[in-house]
Amino acid sequence: MSKKFKSTFAYLDDRLLRFEPLRSTPDFFHLKCRSPVSLDHEAMGTERKRRCKACDRYRDVAGFKQIVLSRPGEFPADGFAFSDCYFGSNNEAAPLLIAGEQAVALIKDDRIRGVASYEAIGA
Repeated sequence: MSKKFKSTFAYLDDRLLRFEPLRSTPDFFHLKCRSPVSLDHEAMGTERKRRCKACDRYRDVAGFKQIVLSRPGEFPADGFAFSDCYFGSNNEAAPLLIAGEQAVALIKDDRIRGVASYEAIGA
């Protein structure tokens, strides 16, 4: 994430997000969320295939029309979280970055560019 993104969401005070500096690009950071949120995969229509017996994760996770949280009340409207499972396949799998309504509004209002990879709650 950019320095602008970090300064826009500085109010989160490291309670939800952690920004780790990237050595090769000092104005950018690796974003890490403190706590993942559980998704209701069945309600979302997400396909999960090839469960790994060793780590108990699915190797293939794909598809949804809308984000549905298992416990909707746990998500802050002004914050971010990662999904509890990784979407994609094998080495390409990654958690979804989920944004609350107020966080999405700040991204748009501050004209933060390059943040195309998130899913909005209630969208």
